[in-house]
Amino acid sequence: QSVAVVKGYVDAAVIGMILSYSIRALGYQARNHMDGNYLMVLPLAAKNCGLGDIGRNGLLVTKEYGSRIRLGAVTTDLPLSTDSISDLCMDEFCLRCGLCATYCPAKAISSSTTKSNDKIHWVINDIKCYSKWQEFGTDCGLCIAICPFSLPLSASDVESYIENPQNSSRIIDEYKKNIRKRNQTKTP
Repeated sequence: QSVAVVKGYVDAAVIGMILSYSIRALGYQARNHMDGNYLMVLPLAAKNCGLGDIGRNGLLVTKEYGSRIRLGAVTTDLPLSTDSISDLCMDEFCLRCGLCATYCPAKAISSSTTKSNDKIHWVINDIKCYSKWQEFGTDCGLCIAICPFSLPLSASDVESYIENPQNSSRIIDEYKKNIRKRNQTKTP
């Protein structure tokens, strides 16, 4: 799993370098924001670009892949058209779900909420999270794996939730039943 994570970041960095070199060849400025050299918070930038919304785990959640993504970014002065903000709003879903907070081995994901400007916020204790990574010797990723959006959910379930956030209860209940079945599976 760790090799796949690193490969995802390397692939994003290589694509970003190729893209930034190509943009500069057109006469525009371009900067590749890659692992360890970011000048922006990538999940927030990705949300503002319409790719998804921020979940309780502090990561970008997309309709298609949940939080199972690796982000890279290139900033430029090249004139570009913009996308609209995603219609995926994770507030209601994460408020009802909370599995990432429950299963976080570091207890780094807040189970309580704060609200400002009609937007729900959760606090991630990055020190506790990183300390657990150090203890494990690699990144944890349990908050990504446990999220129902990382199944992936069926497109009809995602659309059902977007149309009516109250549908999150049914989706979460169904997912929790599947977790119990998975936990009860015996290995030889």
